[in-house]
Amino acid sequence: TVNGGAGGVVNVVWQIARAARNQWGWDVAVMCDQGNALPALADHGVRHFPVAFNRGVRTFLNSRQQLGRALSQFTMVSIAAGRRPEVSTVHLDHFTSHGSVFDAGLIRRMLSGWGDKVTTLNENTRQSLIRQFGLDGGRVVVLPNGVDAVAYGPPSPVRRQIARAALGLERDDRVALFVGSMVAWKRPQWCVRCLAAAVQTGHDRAKLVMVGDGENRALCESMARDMGVSDRCVFSGWTNPRDAYDAADLLLLPSQMEGFGLVCVEAMLCGVPVLRTRGGGYEQQIIEGKTGWSTPIDDEQGYVDAFVAVIGDAALTRECGRQARALAESEFSEERFLGRLSDLYAG
Repeated sequence: TVNGGAGGVVNVVWQIARAARNQWGWDVAVMCDQGNALPALADHGVRHFPVAFNRGVRTFLNSRQQLGRALSQFTMVSIAAGRRPEVSTVHLDHFTSHGSVFDAGLIRRMLSGWGDKVTTLNENTRQSLIRQFGLDGGRVVVLPNGVDAVAYGPPSPVRRQIARAALGLERDDRVALFVGSMVAWKRPQWCVRCLAAAVQTGHDRAKLVMVGDGENRALCESMARDMGVSDRCVFSGWTNPRDAYDAADLLLLPSQMEGFGLVCVEAMLCGVPVLRTRGGGYEQQIIEGKTGWSTPIDDEQGYVDAFVAVIGDAALTRECGRQARALAESEFSEERFLGRLSDLYAG
């Protein structure tokens, strides 16, 4: 089950569903309310059951009925029979807290359902599960996501120039890229501040491309105007970021929290190094000064300073991009991820 809006979690669910149906021969269904990948799932023979998640109290009963119908129609009805899922996954590096007596201590542990095996995307989340929920360490496995290393690769010079031209960028521009939902916890406004600071310190070729949309997009556009850099920003909305990776010199991920940061792996495979905050996954992706750079979660000035220090250095970002590609190919390929997940399910 998944809320089917745009984002890395959804991409991983689609990835697993297709592999389970086409490679492992399973009978697969996805329960979600929306998502632009639904037609593609149908093409792969994956069934979809519409269930409206996170719509509040007024839609709770209807959502419950939808979920019940989906479980009753689906051949694998283990959940309806009262069984726990065999494998569950935590995709973020934090756990929600609703502030009630039922969301703390022993009661929380008793009411939280987990599988016989639980996968996390990083070791910090694994330790949090063990500490907060009392899970045995042997049940919790670190399993980072993977990306198709064939579909994502460094562009040729011609392809890079075509990608830049499509975004209105020049050959010699120094291009930073943000990819993701423009929501508060992703902090896309930090990217605008980075650009403005770079321009103020003499980086007159600095540009910013922002792929995505959300509640903070208007804030970012307003900030760009107020800081005098709107002519250096490209707001593309929700589009396939593949061409944007081809045009970029550096990926920005200033999030307050992350499960893994799948966009970082996509960029790394395209030969683009990453500047990110130290949320979930950073320690697996960032070898400081070699595959990218990281700063403390809430150190905005430190993040801006790091950006200013590297955006103008073409040789540095190019070499870091080369090493980032090598690391991502070795550790975060789709083949490696799906192989480990298949073994986990089979075991």
